[in-house]
Amino acid sequence: MYKRVVVVLFLVFSHSAFAQCDKPIRVGVGAHWPPYFVVTDNELSGVDLDITALILESIGRCAQFVRLPSPNRMRTEFEAGRIDMLMATSYTKERANLGNFSIAYREEILRLMVNEQVKVNLDLPLQQLMKQHKTMVLTQNTYFGKAVAEVMDDSKFARQIVYVSKVPLRFAMVASGHVDMTVIDELVASHLIKLSQHNGLRFSRAPIALEPVYFLINKKIASAEFLAKFNNAIESKHADIENKLASVRFSN
Repeated sequence: MYKRVVVVLFLVFSHSAFAQCDKPIRVGVGAHWPPYFVVTDNELSGVDLDITALILESIGRCAQFVRLPSPNRMRTEFEAGRIDMLMATSYTKERANLGNFSIAYREEILRLMVNEQVKVNLDLPLQQLMKQHKTMVLTQNTYFGKAVAEVMDDSKFARQIVYVSKVPLRFAMVASGHVDMTVIDELVASHLIKLSQHNGLRFSRAPIALEPVYFLINKKIASAEFLAKFNNAIESKHADIENKLASVRFSN
């Protein structure tokens, strides 16, 4: 499981294992997103923080995690050079102009989740499930992969889709049977199952979407030497990264 990160300055956290190192890398931390980022009043923890600390330690650096209140503030601090690195970033051309992407360090695996009382064949394509008049809860302005985007854009399914802003609410609506299904990151689902102790759920065997996830590194520190060392560290620590992810992954 993931380690804890102890607060040392207002909104600034240093990984406890590496608090004594020189020239820490300032890593931005956004919204509470367990098990990737777990944000409380006095502590940060999460599997992405552990992975970041692991990689930086292997190149002789350490992480100083900086809690930021919003994506806009995260971007402002990154562009100003007050944040050196962002975790869990998907690739876009716009972001590539802001900094340098590492190689991918994990995949975001999205699966279809249904209440076990819903009689449905999860091996069928999503559009076929929607044609069976199943209901779905999603979050607007969020990309869930091509298959979901096609369903969201199809007007004939509009009355079958409900939109809410929070992932735990989506989870709860399916778990309680108010909605038939949702699409959810498998590690987030695992965390919520453990938290709620709700076992009456089924997941698609095939992922709905696989999205590679990267570090975005500020150009002020992203020398060719640093990028080479950092990317080599991701490759050399692949087994350790997978073990950390496996520790919070459900088996279906």
